[in-house]
Amino acid sequence: METLRQDWSDWRRWLWLVGIFTLIGLTFALQEIIPHFWCIATNCESHIPKEWSVWLSAGYVLLTVYAMMLLVPLVWTLEKRLHLRNLGWKRWLIMHGTMSLGFILLHTEVDWIEAKGNYVQIHAGPEVYRLREKLSMLEQRLDQRNFARIHRSMIVNLNRVKELQPWFHGEYHVHLNDGTKLTLSRRYKAKVEAQLGSRL
Repeated sequence: METLRQDWSDWRRWLWLVGIFTLIGLTFALQEIIPHFWCIATNCESHIPKEWSVWLSAGYVLLTVYAMMLLVPLVWTLEKRLHLRNLGWKRWLIMHGTMSLGFILLHTEVDWIEAKGNYVQIHAGPEVYRLREKLSMLEQRLDQRNFARIHRSMIVNLNRVKELQPWFHGEYHVHLNDGTKLTLSRRYKAKVEAQLGSRL
């Protein structure tokens, strides 16, 4: 995950630097070009006010910056999707944050997932990511060999399970390697034990 974050930071930094210097050059160029186009359009019968040229250039810059804010995360995500294509679509999740952030989270980095209404919270180490998707839909995109539903609102990465501890009323506590304690309901107990096999 840190590698992907660093890659995103470096990639975004260089793209913005290129974009900024390009915009500066285009701004000065447009201030010279716009009056000529105005002259052609009006047969040089009038001259465009200098303030108009400045405002039109500024408007172009603002629109371009806004477009970059939208496109930079999208282009980076698509580039990473192509780069990780050989991993298989079931081994990574595309995560989207704000307009200024887009990143990819590998399935192998996920510890457990919990439902929060129409959202899910994905726990990966010390980080928690929020994704607008129902748990049942996300479950279909996960590798069933490594992920299991342990509760109607929880899915766990089986490779993170340290032990199952009997609790009350047929339920179990699921202890993860990082110390997290989750609840395994009776409904999913048999299936989880079968999926865990000899991992414990």
